[in-house]
Parts: sequence; structure tokens; C-alpha cells
Amino acid sequence: DAYLLAGYLSPTGLLGGRLPLDPARAAQAFRPIAERFDGDVLRAAEGSIRVATSNMLANVLPFLARLGVNPSDLTLVIYGGAGGIHGALLADEIGIERIVVPRTPSVFCAFGCLVSDLRHDTVRSVHGRQVDAEVLERSFDELRAEADAWLAAQTQGRLAVEVDYLHGADMRYVGQSFQIPVAFERSAAAAGDRQAMARTFHAEHQRLFGHSDRTAPVEFIDLRLTLVGRLAVPRADTPLDRERSGSLPITGTRSVRFADRWSHGTPILDSTA
Repeated sequence: DAYLLAGYLSPTGLLGGRLPLDPARAAQAFRPIAERFDGDVLRAAEGSIRVATSNMLANVLPFLARLGVNPSDLTLVIYGGAGGIHGALLADEIGIERIVVPRTPSVFCAFGCLVSDLRHDTVRSVHGRQVDAEVLERSFDELRAEADAWLAAQTQGRLAVEVDYLHGADMRYVGQSFQIPVAFERSAAAAGDRQAMARTFHAEHQRLFGHSDRTAPVEFIDLRLTLVGRLAVPRADTPLDRERSGSLPITGTRSVRFADRWSHGTPILDSTA
């Protein structure tokens, strides 16, 4: 209703006009809210859009702060049915200057499911156990059998799947209060090569924290195996020539409300052309 009153949605309706929208009923829906304030239905609608933007901003800012990045260096990829509508408002609030809208934003997640690999993580705790080569080799074999059983249940033998296995563990120095995830070469995991795994841990600790102690004993907390099943995926038919030109046909104009003011003659672009 707010999008329609602010001009973000076409009054002729959605689905190329096959799903009509009623601005009068949208205004009626907002009237009780407007009467609690100054009685201006349009300001109430735009206020609700600002509240929605603020809620998104409250979730994004802590994430950006943890990463320590400058929003102006980023590109916002937007998707979902309303992503193309609200993405620019959020980007403006955050300070992001560039937006990427996928070819089919409303089915972006669904298409992602079609082209993504199957992935399954299995884990086994070995904390407190004496972990030698035999334990490592046997545990990874059991994790692989568990992952294979999951894959068989998912595909039921009807899908051609190219399978890969990623081996790793959560490790730490003995007495350390936290552990870090470490990825191993398949050969080291298959052979239960504890020495090679320890070397990998020292290197990862050095990379993360700038120091390591290759003479200190290490311990395994959890062993992990990730199965990645690669399926035949549908091909995306993208009009590359049009994307290179960066131009979209203008199908018309309409009045759109931004920051309590109408922007008349706002161009409407056809992203499906």
C-alpha cells in the first residue's frame, strides 16, 4: 500500500497490468494510521517506508562495523520481489553508491537453488580423546559414509552427481581457550597424518593471528567432512550485449515521492526488454 501511494508501484497494476492495484483502497488502509498523527495519508505511507528502511539499516550497520569496511566502497546486490523497489532507498541511507539488480530478482533465490551445489556437513567430536592416526582415518571414513548416505537419500540415484569431499577439523593448542577451523589436504586426512595436520594448523594460526608455536602440542576438538555434490545446472540466458551498453528502454514516466516531495516525470525503465 505504501509503495503504491508513493508511486513506486504502477497504478495500472502488476504483471503487466494483469493484477490491478487500487490506490483508493491503499489510502483507506493508511487513513487510521494518518489520523493518529497529522492526517496526511501520503506522509504516513512514506513514514512507513522510512521505518522499513531503518529496520534494514539496523541489521546492516553492525555487520559492516564488524567487517571494518567503508560503505562507499561496496556494491549492493538486491533481489526479491521488492528488492528493486527498496534497494535504492537502503543504499542511499547506508551510503552505498552502486546497485546491482539481477536479471530476474524476484526468483533470484529460486534460481540460486537450481544452480547451487549440493552441500552437506558432517561433524564428529573427539574432544578429550586420544587422537592418533587410526582414530583420524577411521573417523573420516565414518563421516564419509554418513555423507554418502545423505547424498543417496537426496538424489535417490536419479541425478548424476560429481562428488568432492572437503576434510577439516576444529583445532587448538593444548590449554588454549578457543579453537580455529582448519582445512586439510585429502591425502593427509585419508592417511590420518597427524603431523601434516598439525603443520596446517600452525600455518593457519600464523595467518590469523600473526604468530604460532610449532613446538607446542595441538589437540583436535571436532573432525569435519563436507560433501559437495555438483549437479548439471540450467544455463542462464543473459543478454550480454544489452548489459554492456548499460541502457534500458524508457516505457513512460510517473510521479514518485522521495523525502516528502514529489519527483514528477520520473522515468520508468523496462528491465525485461
